[in-house]
Amino acid sequence: MLTQEEFNEICKWADENNIPGKKWKNKSKYSWGIDGYDNLRNGIPQDIGLLNKIKAIKINRGVRNIPKGFSKLTTLEYLHIKYTDKSINDILKNLKNLKVIDLKSWELEKFPKEIYELIKLEKLYLQTDIKEISKEINKLINLKVLVLYGGEDQIEKIPKELCELENLEQLELPYESIDEIPKEIQKLQKLKKLNLSGNNISNFNELCKLKNLETLDLSYCQITEIPKEITKLQKLKKLNLSDNEIRDFSILSDLNLQIFNEQPVLKTKKNIKVKQSKESNMSMKNIILYGSPGVGKTHNTEKLIALIEEGIEEKEVFKTIQENKHNNGIDISELKERIKFVTFHQSFGYEDFIEGFRPNEEANIKLQDGIFKSICDDANNDRDNAYYLVIDEINRGNISKIFGELITLIEEDKRDTLEVTLPYSKKPFKIPSNLYIIGTMNSTDKSIALIDIALRRRFTFLKMAPNLALVNYTGAKDIMAELNKEITETLGADYVLGHSYFMKIQNDDDLDFVLEYKIKPLLEEYFYGDKEGLDAILEIVNEHI
Repeated sequence: MLTQEEFNEICKWADENNIPGKKWKNKSKYSWGIDGYDNLRNGIPQDIGLLNKIKAIKINRGVRNIPKGFSKLTTLEYLHIKYTDKSINDILKNLKNLKVIDLKSWELEKFPKEIYELIKLEKLYLQTDIKEISKEINKLINLKVLVLYGGEDQIEKIPKELCELENLEQLELPYESIDEIPKEIQKLQKLKKLNLSGNNISNFNELCKLKNLETLDLSYCQITEIPKEITKLQKLKKLNLSDNEIRDFSILSDLNLQIFNEQPVLKTKKNIKVKQSKESNMSMKNIILYGSPGVGKTHNTEKLIALIEEGIEEKEVFKTIQENKHNNGIDISELKERIKFVTFHQSFGYEDFIEGFRPNEEANIKLQDGIFKSICDDANNDRDNAYYLVIDEINRGNISKIFGELITLIEEDKRDTLEVTLPYSKKPFKIPSNLYIIGTMNSTDKSIALIDIALRRRFTFLKMAPNLALVNYTGAKDIMAELNKEITETLGADYVLGHSYFMKIQNDDDLDFVLEYKIKPLLEEYFYGDKEGLDAILEIVNEHI
């Protein structure tokens, strides 16, 4: 039997989560739900059928069985079960009044056919390996929110059947290997939120037909240029472009929307346009930003460039970067001709960076300039402006192999004065003083301890730490602080979780998704070979899912 203490705990949970229903007087008239208690790991109490007025059930922990009495809960409107050995088809029998179903941790192999009969359904959250959806889904005429989290298999394209849900206001299909938006999507004229993060979409032609779209998530979509179709979405308010290689945001200048690009940016009409170069107050020309994953290293390279361009004093620049605060809408798109970006890796060499003989389009071997020599030449020819080379993952490359004899020339006091003859072209070469070399480095990478001593001596290192103040959602802020405390005590401060993992979280569903699919895999890598340590920290995570 359910105890009075358990019912009191249920009541407290329902109040905190605004679960609809009337206050209860006894078990048969109780109208809220069940939270995940330890004793429910062995199953839901057999007498749950007595709660014949119940409106909502939420079970955060996995249970081994669902009693027969569950089918008697015909008044149930909200259903959240983490997972169970019981078939979902058996659970949904007779629950015709369901309005919200949350089964996003089930990894279903196919779309449950019983769901098609739930015509009162308004919100549906599923984790699926499905590739097809039946036309019967158009029976769900009241469905407003549909979230399908991808499993091991993906649906690969937006099913045309989903486009028949004309009352749909929110559609989320993250990490589903979708590469094209079907023309039928124009039927979803009530759609206000569309999440396509983690998909490799190449054709955005149909996107502009969603006239009422207010929120669009295209993070992790391997986009290098902002699709022009976005400019036609006049009601768009929020646009997430995080973790894409986009450098130019000028196409969005006429839209009044909030952009997320790794960290939030202010409204585009109020973005700060970085001015042309002033006389620099920076004596340090070689700078490395280092820290754990998610602390905003790449983002802060843009802020660093903007501060240098503004002529800010060097001490203030370094202080501002290490404070790691909001970027205040900095836009360096006007400087794109003076900025080059490269990522170091083990196969990257002198011929890629400085110069070397390489095949051209006619398959002939020809001497070609590398990215470093190219930007040095540009800087030498334009002494009135500063130039910037951003090197991501600088510690992953073989520094001696990449820089060669030029490692000495990058020193600030050797610029413009010391000259060498390049081995291939036999031409004299020197590094200009108006070139800044900005690198990023992951502090969790064990190769950081073995980094070339020549690089350490010639660069100024700025450590980036997580900034809890940049996380808005209270639940996300709490779990981030708790996990980082545990990580610091067990592994050290170099392994703490960065704030960018938690910045976009707006509710418990977002938090669950980030913890399950971003934080857990990272922690498993951190604690590889340390089962006891992994179990301890995953226990903290699981308490919040």
